[in-house]
Amino acid sequence: MKKKSSLVVLAALLSSAAFMLVTSAAIARNNPSIEPAIVKSSEDGSTYGYASPLDYGYEPDYIKAVASNGCEGYVKKTELLEAERMASSPGDAIRLTEERDNALRIAFTDKLKEVTGAERVDDNIASQLLTAALTNPGAPVSEIAALPLAQGLEQLTNDQLNTVLAEAMMSIGTSIPVYAEDGKTVIGEFIVG
Repeated sequence: MKKKSSLVVLAALLSSAAFMLVTSAAIARNNPSIEPAIVKSSEDGSTYGYASPLDYGYEPDYIKAVASNGCEGYVKKTELLEAERMASSPGDAIRLTEERDNALRIAFTDKLKEVTGAERVDDNIASQLLTAALTNPGAPVSEIAALPLAQGLEQLTNDQLNTVLAEAMMSIGTSIPVYAEDGKTVIGEFIVG
């Protein structure tokens, strides 16, 4: 019951975010003075710049991004939109959220076993740890929840938990290339999701 209600809340938040994006797009379309921050245009007519929710639908062809290796560059708008897998309806948003939550839970549990050396991690404990880590980042593991941290988890440190969470999130994301200013040279990757 608790899991289902948290999924409903998450779906509602995603629906609200989608509504804000659609509203921002409508505002931008009805107000031609709102344009994305175009930094430059290339010889082939491609635009480079920044994007914000107000730019939805009007983003430059290449959007400023920081790669996972720390290099600054640009992601292609078309590749970003494809990787984002936007929901086409509220029902689709719920389905996509459930798929992502399930994939994250599985990846988190697998990484937890890997980092701690535990052979088995109870799904309920892993789910509670994941939820606590997402809702209370940086809290000491001992204070995250009154969990019976058995099966090799009792020695879990905050650094390990942060590593597990980061690696699990990266493993379920989609990687797209980050390009240099020429729009061709790949200088890193950007994780979407």
